[in-house]
Amino acid sequence: RVRGQIAEKLGDPEILTARMHDLRHTRITEMGHHLNPAEAARISGHKDLKTFMRYFNPDPVALGKKLEQLERQGGAGANVDAVVTQLLELSPKDMASAVALAFQARAKAQ
Repeated sequence: RVRGQIAEKLGDPEILTARMHDLRHTRITEMGHHLNPAEAARISGHKDLKTFMRYFNPDPVALGKKLEQLERQGGAGANVDAVVTQLLELSPKDMASAVALAFQARAKAQ
C-alpha cells in the first residue's frame, strides 16, 4: 500500500515491482567497477568469486571504455582493439564467464 503511494507520488511504476534484493545486485555491480574482485566479494560477504559473479552485472560498453582508457594510457597490449571487439560480441552470460575467469586469475596472482 505504501509502496503504491510512493510509486504514484514519484510517477515511477517500477517501484511496485522492485525487490530489496535488486539493491544487492546494483551495489555489488557498482563496487565491482571500483574495487578488485577479491575486495568487492569480501565486502559483499561472498566467499567465492563464482557466487559474487551472480551479483556482478558488468556493462559490456563500460568494460570496452575501460579497455580503451588503458590503451590510451599505455597500460594495455597492442591487441586491445581486437579484444574489445571480441568482448562486445559476447552474450551477457559469456561476458560474465569471461570476466569471472579474469577475476579468478587475478585473485590467484595476488
